Amino acid sequence: MNDFWKELLGRPRELDEELSLQYLDSKSELLRDKLLFLKQGGRAPAEMVGQIEARLEAMKTESNLRQKSNLLELAYEGYITIVPDEELLSVFLGLRSRAYRLDKYYSEIWPKQRLNEIENGIRQGHVSRELRVEVESISKAIYECGFRFTRDNELKSELLRRTLIFDSAAYLILIFLLMLFGFKKVAWDSPYQEILIIWFGISGGLLSATLQLRAKGFYRHMLRTEEVRLLFRAVFGAIAALIVMLLLDLHFFDFPFLRTGSADSGSLSPSARYVIAFVSGLSERVFLRGMARLVTSREGSDAKEPRKAS
Repeated sequence: MNDFWKELLGRPRELDEELSLQYLDSKSELLRDKLLFLKQGGRAPAEMVGQIEARLEAMKTESNLRQKSNLLELAYEGYITIVPDEELLSVFLGLRSRAYRLDKYYSEIWPKQRLNEIENGIRQGHVSRELRVEVESISKAIYECGFRFTRDNELKSELLRRTLIFDSAAYLILIFLLMLFGFKKVAWDSPYQEILIIWFGISGGLLSATLQLRAKGFYRHMLRTEEVRLLFRAVFGAIAALIVMLLLDLHFFDFPFLRTGSADSGSLSPSARYVIAFVSGLSERVFLRGMARLVTSREGSDAKEPRKAS
């Protein structure tokens, strides 16, 4: 059974790695053919060609997919510096087709207008040393942005998987507590019912954190912060559930249609308490925003107060 689940869950990742390896191999073979053409025609420095071939050879013995990709990128950047003028346009057009990977900072350095100028310069035969260096820099920037995007997505996926494990554990504990309380026939007004209220709040807080993490952008430096924020949201979800239940018990606000008996003296049914506790945990962001606004308004009022003369 374990082997079945490993094969089922691991197959997409293995297939992706297999296709990526095939792509890298085809790109490296194409680059080898181009280097062979340059060597036969004596159109490139032998030392530079040797360095590029050494990196391509290192790819054959490298088993790590990321390292293979790095070696190919270094070889390709070296090829840009020796590619014939008539082939440079093809290289640049290939890079420009991947310019969407550039982040906003690199896009400011190479806006569409600048890319048009480079392309027109190559088409008109104005290929200088500086232009080749700039094309090489564009290649490095595209690869760097693509690497960061892939890395951040993988970290986000790993964090989401970990978060889902926490969510599942919280829900399993909650189900176990519900079954235990039902088996022990714990009264609805027992102090032990607060344990269920806390776990419903924790479950709601974790679900809120998971949904927010899934929808937001993610960067590597946010990893530790999001892990701590996940635990904070769980704890605050429990606190929010307890606060809401306390306010309901004090009739600070009320939902008469959820009460059993009279609207004034009746008590909330257990199922209503559980639902309210879960929704309170799920809505913990509302509490956080309210607290932030309260602190901000308090700081603003303190700042406006005139200082007393000493």
